[in-house]
Amino acid sequence: MMRKIISLLSIILYLTSPAAFAGNGTKVLGSGAISPILGGTGCAGPQDTAAMMINPAGITKIGSRIDLATEIAHIDMRKDTSQAPFAQFANSAGWDRSKSDTIFIPHFGYAGKYRDSKVYYGLAAGVVSGLEVDYKNSRLSQAVTNNDYDRHVELYVTEFVPT
Repeated sequence: MMRKIISLLSIILYLTSPAAFAGNGTKVLGSGAISPILGGTGCAGPQDTAAMMINPAGITKIGSRIDLATEIAHIDMRKDTSQAPFAQFANSAGWDRSKSDTIFIPHFGYAGKYRDSKVYYGLAAGVVSGLEVDYKNSRLSQAVTNNDYDRHVELYVTEFVPT
């Protein structure tokens, strides 16, 4: 009987829940030329110098190489400006789409092996986290913020990994 009640409640919650839209936050799904294509699996199966950024031991599997890559991300971000934390301060503009269209995510890496020894060395550098949004309207009303609050955000985190 208890299982039937829990199942029924689960079905009701599932059917009455609003749709949720989410991105990957600010974390990039791997960097370099190959890891993003493979869903960020550069740690488990190193393919290029980007592996050094998530698993430095991967340098032993990639051989001597130089990599230069740029990932181009087209982000379609939207927000509902009428859903502010306090209803009396909400901006009634409705849906707002970010004007930021294209983000470039660079990567550079070099890996080498010292002669015939077991000594490997390298350097990898690339963007591991970031976002950019540029909205026309603030979430809060113009009377409160003069339309200057939370409209533009630009953040990029670059990692340099000597190995």
